[in-house]
Amino acid sequence: MRRSLIGLGLLLAAAFIWLGTHWPFTEKAVIKALQGRFGNVRIRAFRSTFFPPGGVVDGLELQRTDRADRPALAVAKSVIIRANYGDILTFRNHIDSIHAIGLHVTVPQTNAAGPGQPPTNQMPATGKGSKSMSIGEVRTENAVLEFLSDSGANGSYVIQVHQLTLHRVNSKDPIPFEVLLHNPAPPGEIRANGLFGPWKDHSPGETQVSGSYAYERANLGIWGGISGTLNSSGSFRGKLSQIMAEGAVDVPDFEVSGSSHKMHVACDYRAEINGANGDTSLTYVSSRLGRTTILSRGSIKGGSGEHGKTVMLSMNADDGRIEDLLNLFSSSPMPAETGRVRFGLRIELPPGPAAFLRRLRLDGAFGIDAGHFTRSKMQLPLNRLAESARGESKKQEERNGETVLSDFNGRVSAKDGIAELKQISFREPGSEARIDGQYNLVDKRLDLRGVLQTTGKLSDTKSGFKSLL
Repeated sequence: MRRSLIGLGLLLAAAFIWLGTHWPFTEKAVIKALQGRFGNVRIRAFRSTFFPPGGVVDGLELQRTDRADRPALAVAKSVIIRANYGDILTFRNHIDSIHAIGLHVTVPQTNAAGPGQPPTNQMPATGKGSKSMSIGEVRTENAVLEFLSDSGANGSYVIQVHQLTLHRVNSKDPIPFEVLLHNPAPPGEIRANGLFGPWKDHSPGETQVSGSYAYERANLGIWGGISGTLNSSGSFRGKLSQIMAEGAVDVPDFEVSGSSHKMHVACDYRAEINGANGDTSLTYVSSRLGRTTILSRGSIKGGSGEHGKTVMLSMNADDGRIEDLLNLFSSSPMPAETGRVRFGLRIELPPGPAAFLRRLRLDGAFGIDAGHFTRSKMQLPLNRLAESARGESKKQEERNGETVLSDFNGRVSAKDGIAELKQISFREPGSEARIDGQYNLVDKRLDLRGVLQTTGKLSDTKSGFKSLL
């Protein structure tokens, strides 16, 4: 028994001596390990911990090797490293966890190498013959992820990462992750999980990513002129510079400024997203607004020197309802007209401080079939005019009154809050009108001029002095 205790004591003494001479968590060892993976590394201070084994790095900075004039690849206020004695004594190159505090990561938009030159190794891989390090978990809170444009930090795209956890981290296999982040426009919370990597040292944009997401409580009011709360969910896959996403979007309370109607808008979509700058190409969007289905495609992209992104859309509907569209812009409890609508529109919404309706630009054509005005003071004169064209007297019109369905066709364009109405044709039995004019989308003023041709009598639409006029 005594010999066993002596043997155990000698073994423990040898272990402590070995740990003292081979302790992996010293300032020199940590810097060497980081430099073997990331290149130039600076730290302000380091202190070892023994229960549990590990250390704390204060003021970490991973510098770029290709461009000294660009920001560091990453900076952190502190990094806490935790391991266990079992892995240390069995020579496993493993760390239980790394916790980064105050992390700010900067990702270059494109490679800095000149034309014809090979890509610059911005994040050097582990050297030949070195043993790969594995990490059980990496986590951070309230981090900043900044993607630089070609012009530098002034054109950066910034994402606030509330929480990020990476599991089973190594240099060879995809890394499981969970992330909660804040999307800047429209502002809302995105929760995602999936697989990330392996990281492509030479080309970060080629790094693979896949998973599912939920985008919650995005505030559309940031763009001015509209309001609503957007929620979305779906899946994504591809490389960072070309993420293919598909899913559903739901806005139960969409409203345009000046309208008294909150509309329920629902969409299914497929899109291609550049994860490095947030630019999005919409390859398919099917939107449902009341009984109207609108098919769209387009892009949401930033331009050179612009702060914000421009929305470009082509929108088409073949068998919609005009009342659904009128309710978007009307303050009246009832839409002015009902009927089938078809249209094709090109829409542009550039960034800027102006309200939504003043920034909106559109151009297209529309048609309204079997239209019917909901207000009797508008519909009744049309009914009587059509009946008069058939040769009926006023008494017959009043006795045999029937509803006349009218057709509209024309073109519309909008800029700076003013809609230009061109080549508007209005047809009903016995009558045809050609109209041009303007509609102010902001204050709702309407100015129309045109010519009416009819075989009916205008006097039949009124009575008394108005009839004489």
